[in-house]
Amino acid sequence: MSNPELFLGRELYVGRPVRNARISLCQARNGPYHRQLNTLGGATNALDVAVPYRTEVLAVDEGVVEYVDTTHVAYSERMDLSPQQLQWVMGRTNFIVIEHAGNLRSVYAHLLQGSGCVEVDQYVQEGQVIALSGPSGWVGDIPNVHVELVRECERNTEVGIVRVNQSVPFQIDGYHGPYDHEELMAEYALLIGETRRSLQERFRVS
Repeated sequence: MSNPELFLGRELYVGRPVRNARISLCQARNGPYHRQLNTLGGATNALDVAVPYRTEVLAVDEGVVEYVDTTHVAYSERMDLSPQQLQWVMGRTNFIVIEHAGNLRSVYAHLLQGSGCVEVDQYVQEGQVIALSGPSGWVGDIPNVHVELVRECERNTEVGIVRVNQSVPFQIDGYHGPYDHEELMAEYALLIGETRRSLQERFRVS
């Protein structure tokens, strides 16, 4: 983002948040969970990158670490809790915020408890490991890292989340699929349909 050549029209072009050879999204812009987060200030342009738990999470651009909170327990490790207690735990996500040039910040959520390897006020380079992904917060059915660019953010100390404002659209290096959630789901439906037809032909299943 600090490089003027990384602008595509009015959208920002950022580095990879993970090392995966192929970037896959499980929730794109205007996704259902992101629309729910609008009550917290807006997350319309956030992207959820599908990755296995304990995947290294990378800074998408150089900057200075503003927030680090990886103190929350993974809800999958608290099966002894009541449904009400479990909901309380799942509502607390581990996250890191990095401040960049141009009054922009990148937010990384669903991190593994205790995995943060950067500190507040630390300078980080693009591609530097900042934490591991993990089952903290409302991850959903597919393990992922929530990545977002915002103009403003603040920590909500009561629920352990980042409240964001002025979510900014961006594109990720190495990802060439749809950025709109409805288009993403339509592409997945098409791929699933093609796979089903291929299996039917292969095994002659009607």
